Amino acid sequence: MASIEKRTGANGKATYRVDIRLKGHAQITKSFGDIETAQIFAKYKEMTLRECDKFDASDEDLYTLRDVLVSKYSEGDKSFRICLSYFEDFLDKPLRKCGYEELMDLAVTTLNSTITVGGRRENGTGVKKKPEIGTIIRRFAYLSSAINSMIHGGVSIDNPAIKVVRDLKTIQAERTKH
Repeated sequence: MASIEKRTGANGKATYRVDIRLKGHAQITKSFGDIETAQIFAKYKEMTLRECDKFDASDEDLYTLRDVLVSKYSEGDKSFRICLSYFEDFLDKPLRKCGYEELMDLAVTTLNSTITVGGRRENGTGVKKKPEIGTIIRRFAYLSSAINSMIHGGVSIDNPAIKVVRDLKTIQAERTKH
């Protein structure tokens, strides 16, 4: 069942927090700036979850990566913003499409890319360097933590991010040896 709670921030601005709890599904919580959007989201998500039960769909087909992140982190959380940015191409895919191979490809692509640190991107100043493997591990650890929260909430899904973190740490250890 979905509930909507009106909350007033320190600045006096009202937000509306949607809380959806259905037996057999992980809790979904999300905040909105207006009541209409909150109501639409609540009805849509609740209806989707109920309808999918009729078709015997797996949890990995029902939930997207965005759902996982929203259930774990608040929208203002730094971990949430990092995951939204880094895992942008995966956000609206069903979890089964976010498997180990796809996530590991993203990690390897990132490791082999260059980033600009400091300066201004628009005028090309700054230092170009390879991303730190520790930074990439942290990004996957945030994702893994969010997926684990869904698992502990009763959702039956696999956690490929934890395998990616393990393999990246192995790569990091090998690089440290040399």
